[in-house]
Amino acid sequence: MDDNRRNQITSLMLLMKDYNDRFMRNLLELQKLEEESTKLLLVLAEEDPIGIPFKREHPDGKFWERDVPQNSDDFFKDNFRMEREHFDEIVERFRSVGIKQESPNAIALEKRIAIALYALGSSKDYRKVGRLFGIPSSMVPKILTEFCRFICRVFSTEYLPPEFLTQEKLEECVSGFEELGFPQCFGVLDGTHIEVRPPISDAEDYYNIKGWYSTILIALVDHRGRFLYVNTGCQGRCSKSQIYEASTLKKMVNSSDILKANSKTIEEVDVPVLLVGDSAFRFSTAVMKAYPFENNGQENEIIFNDAHSKTKRLAENAFRQLKCRFSRIHRGLDNRNRKATGIIIACCILHNFLNCKNSDLMDNWKIDDSERAQPEESDSFTDFLAAPVTMRNAISYFINKQPDR
Repeated sequence: MDDNRRNQITSLMLLMKDYNDRFMRNLLELQKLEEESTKLLLVLAEEDPIGIPFKREHPDGKFWERDVPQNSDDFFKDNFRMEREHFDEIVERFRSVGIKQESPNAIALEKRIAIALYALGSSKDYRKVGRLFGIPSSMVPKILTEFCRFICRVFSTEYLPPEFLTQEKLEECVSGFEELGFPQCFGVLDGTHIEVRPPISDAEDYYNIKGWYSTILIALVDHRGRFLYVNTGCQGRCSKSQIYEASTLKKMVNSSDILKANSKTIEEVDVPVLLVGDSAFRFSTAVMKAYPFENNGQENEIIFNDAHSKTKRLAENAFRQLKCRFSRIHRGLDNRNRKATGIIIACCILHNFLNCKNSDLMDNWKIDDSERAQPEESDSFTDFLAAPVTMRNAISYFINKQPDR
C-alpha cells in the first residue's frame, strides 16, 4: 500500500473517532438534561400537589369508581345533569319501591342510574359510554330504557300526574299567569320536533318538512316552565294542531266543566280559563291565539300580542331547557321508536323534578339551534269565529289598562 493511500485511511479513521466522540458527548448531555428535567418535575410535584385535570383519551372503565369520587360537585353535575343530592334522592326513591341490585355480580343500582343519566346528558354513542363505565356497549340502551321505565313508574304520580286539571292546580296556574301579565290562562300549548331514527318501513312518515326524521312532543306548560301534560310519538310529518285535535288533552278540556266554572268577567265579557297557543293551533274559546298582525294593528292588539308572545315563550324555554339538560333529546335518539317515547317522557318528568328542586342549567350546556332547525307550520286561519274574537278583544283591552303598561 502506498503512502498516499495509507494517509487517506488514517484521516478517515480520525474523522470517525471525532464523530463518535461528539456523538457520545451529545448523548451524555441529553441524558443529563433528561435527569434534570425529571428532578424538576418531582420538585414541582412536591411544591404543588394539586393534580392538573386531563382528558383520558382511552377510558379504562373506571370513570364511575375513580374519576367521579375524585372530582368536584360541578364535575358531577356536568356529567349527570343534576346535583349529587338529587341523584341520591332518585337512588333512595328507587330503593323504596323495591328496585335494587338484582344479584351480587350485577351492576350496582347507583352505577346503573349514573350510566343512564350520563347517556341522557351526553351525545356520545353507546359504545363510548360503555367503554367509559367498563360495560359492554349493548348494555347501555338496556340500562337507559330500564331507568326511564322506572322514572315513569316512581316519579310520574308526583311530577307529571295524569289528573292535573284540578281546582287547586287551576287556581295556582291562573294566579301565576296573572302575575306574568296574562289573565285566565291555565297553561301554554306548544310542540317541538325531536330527531329519531325510524325503521325503513316507517321512515317516510317521520320525514318532516325540514328534511330530517322526527317525532313530535306536544306539551302544556305552566307558569313555572313545568310540563302539565305531554304527548309524544307522533310522526314528524304531522302538524301540532292535528295532534292536539286528536289528543286526550283536548277531550279533557272540552269535557271538563272546571274551566267554565272558573270564568271571569273581563270588560263585560265572560271569559273562561283557557290555554295559550301559537298560530298553528285552531282559534277557539279554549285556545287563545295572537292577533294575525303585529305592527300595523291597533295599540291594544299590539300590546296583547306582546303579552301573548311573552307567555308563549314559557313553553319554548321549557323545551330548550329540556334539550340543554338532556343532550340526547337535542342530538337525536337512536333507540327504537317505541322506546324513544318512554325516554322523552322520562326526561320531561326529570325536568319537572329538577325544576321543583331549583336546579339551574350550567352555562356550558348551551345548544346550537341551527343544527336542527324546527319545522315551521302554517297558520290555522280560524279567527273569524265570533266568540273567541270577542274574548280576545276583551283580554286585550284589559291588558292595555293595567297600570304597568
